[in-house]
Amino acid sequence: MGEDGPGSKMWNAFCSMCVGMVVFPLSLYLLGSNEQQYMCTHKSIIFADQKSKVIQCDQPDLADGIAFMSCPIKEDSLMTFNGVSFGATGIGNAIHFKSAAAAMKAEMFQCVEYSKEEKIGNTSVKVYSYKMEWKDSLIDVYKFSWTAQAITARDYGCPGL
Repeated sequence: MGEDGPGSKMWNAFCSMCVGMVVFPLSLYLLGSNEQQYMCTHKSIIFADQKSKVIQCDQPDLADGIAFMSCPIKEDSLMTFNGVSFGATGIGNAIHFKSAAAAMKAEMFQCVEYSKEEKIGNTSVKVYSYKMEWKDSLIDVYKFSWTAQAITARDYGCPGL
């Protein structure tokens, strides 16, 4: 049956009905499973809320149960962090703070090289571009490309390099 044939509208309606017969029960199944998951989670939250106890900071541990405790942090129990704590001996105590935990992430603002292949006629040419970015590891600029196009792109993307 072609697009312009007398049964084309009937054929399209039949196909839509077949798709609907599959998609409608599938959507009901997905709706039901989502509702079941929501109710199970909700039941768990209600159970935990009913069985939990608010305890004081000086109260001994609960053996079997759910407890909530909110206690102030004792300032004298906090560790003092400084540059030496992170292996940065050069800054010494210029930066220091008290905290329960600390982390350091060192990054450098440096030139990054990108390259892509472009086809010009029957030849494939590598085109370079450069951009200043924050990176957590050293990028060796001596491994950059030294073609005329790369040097021009580097002067534009990373001035002063």
